[in-house]
Amino acid sequence: MTAPHSPISPPSHPSAPEITDAFRALTSELFGRVIGSDPRTIAELSDGISASRPTVRRALDGLEAHSLIRTAGLRASDAGRPATQYQTGPGTPGVVGIDVRAFSTHITCTSTTGHILGRRDLTHEHADDDTRLDQALLSVETLMEDALEVAGPGRLHAVVLGVPGIVGPTGTIRLSRIIPSWTDLALAEIVAARFPSAQVRVENDMNLRALAAKHDGSAQGLDDFVYLTDNGHLRPAVVLDGRLRRGAHLTLGEDNSFTHVGLVPKTLRHDGQEVEFRRIALGLEDGTLAADWLPVLQGALVDILLAIRYLLDPQAFIIDGPPATTGPAELESLRQRLAERTTIGDAPLILTDGRGQDATLHGALTLALRDALTATLQVSDPPIPRIHEGPPLAA
Repeated sequence: MTAPHSPISPPSHPSAPEITDAFRALTSELFGRVIGSDPRTIAELSDGISASRPTVRRALDGLEAHSLIRTAGLRASDAGRPATQYQTGPGTPGVVGIDVRAFSTHITCTSTTGHILGRRDLTHEHADDDTRLDQALLSVETLMEDALEVAGPGRLHAVVLGVPGIVGPTGTIRLSRIIPSWTDLALAEIVAARFPSAQVRVENDMNLRALAAKHDGSAQGLDDFVYLTDNGHLRPAVVLDGRLRRGAHLTLGEDNSFTHVGLVPKTLRHDGQEVEFRRIALGLEDGTLAADWLPVLQGALVDILLAIRYLLDPQAFIIDGPPATTGPAELESLRQRLAERTTIGDAPLILTDGRGQDATLHGALTLALRDALTATLQVSDPPIPRIHEGPPLAA
């Protein structure tokens, strides 16, 4: 791997201007205006920005030097001289997201502008927990080697792992019921030792799903929402004031607390049957449960949503579940039930994101892109490009 990139700046020479916080903020602003838009000229990009044309051009040069943007040809102008246009660049390889599930691990590598450069899907049904970690890290190395061959120079900028469990502030897994031997595992430390050039972060899988929904899913534009499933162990992820909340002990929403404390029973009864709460949605989807189980499930869900609503008052609930429980008609029925039992103010919106477990990997990549671009642009809140398919482009 090549040496780490320097922070964003134009090529240095003895009289190069100082890189100030204002210049970094300008560079970040310009990058945000380029990503996800059609090709734009300097005049269009600098509209409303109180910076001189040479300063804007210097910032664009720095972005181009890091392959975050690139020129996109000339456009005729009224002044007669064609104007250079800019668009999102290919970026450099080296952003990796890892989604660890019960019996599989899914890994994706992107460039610093979100171009997907490679994937690996590993199954671990017959592998021990140490072997699965080694297999995953070896796959990261292979993905990076392939990406560097195809997309040009780069390095491993950032790695984010999404895991089922409670994660401590240093990336140690405090508790994992899905992978019990990983409890107390210093996972971030292990991965960082393997990839010393990368920023490494470990995050709870549901928290990453919430971040994915906020970045480019159904929670875009929302500052206060709760993301939860209608099956499995619920484990809601909470975003308040635009930031993910983990709680004072980092356990917010973990360990299936709703059934543990008796807010809803572990099993529900209907028509002579008794079924575990966590299995009802999937039973409705695969047809092993009759459609008249839906109102039973929704009644229990409303109890949960009301408790959260009065404690946190979110703008919306993002419900992840199978089509049989999160289709348009099903969500409308759940909305009506919640509205009927909301006595103060309006009931929160009820939405779905539709990506299911894949949202964990998407959230991991979103967070890894943030870490990589924070280091490159040297700003605390960089614009994050969408993660997208597309041919890998050489810088």
